[in-house]
Amino acid sequence: MSQHPFKPVHAVGNDSKIFATVEDAFTQKELDDIVQLGDALVQIDDNAKLGRPDYNRLCKLAWIKKNADSEWLYDRMAQVAAELNAQFFQFDVYGFVEHFQYVVYEEGGHFAWHIDKHPSTKSPRKLSVTLQLSDEADYEGGVLEFRTDMFPKRASGKRGSVNMFPSWLSHCVTPVTKGIRKSLVVWIAGPNFK
Repeated sequence: MSQHPFKPVHAVGNDSKIFATVEDAFTQKELDDIVQLGDALVQIDDNAKLGRPDYNRLCKLAWIKKNADSEWLYDRMAQVAAELNAQFFQFDVYGFVEHFQYVVYEEGGHFAWHIDKHPSTKSPRKLSVTLQLSDEADYEGGVLEFRTDMFPKRASGKRGSVNMFPSWLSHCVTPVTKGIRKSLVVWIAGPNFK
């Protein structure tokens, strides 16, 4: 697979360490290939309440495991993540210790405000990464937002955009009101913060 010049287009926060975005890290063909990988998997309905009625998610998801068909994806995502981390966060990380999550939000699908750090994970999640797989013209709503201050900040919804943020940052996906939004979610683990 081809490599793209890597230039972050957006960063928010003190020293740009709240969230960072890069666009066009993947070609359109690569994005199509990722969707094909995800769509070929058995997707489960996820209507998780996560312990509170106001803390829920409605979507379909599947896990893309590292194998001969997806190794290129893991390698490319590792490259993008390493460069974003080096430029904006400088966190001490191990890398990926969980499979990649392929997420499909159909009409009504959403994910309420939450954080990605979770005590049940084997290694501490330190950075979360999302890759936008759908074209913005294919759906309405479904906005990835970050709670950085009093006013939520919107992530780029451009197809192929990669958003990276600390896993402790509160974020949500607003309800999809029309069409289908697909994304890839990846977590990067590392030793506990000191």
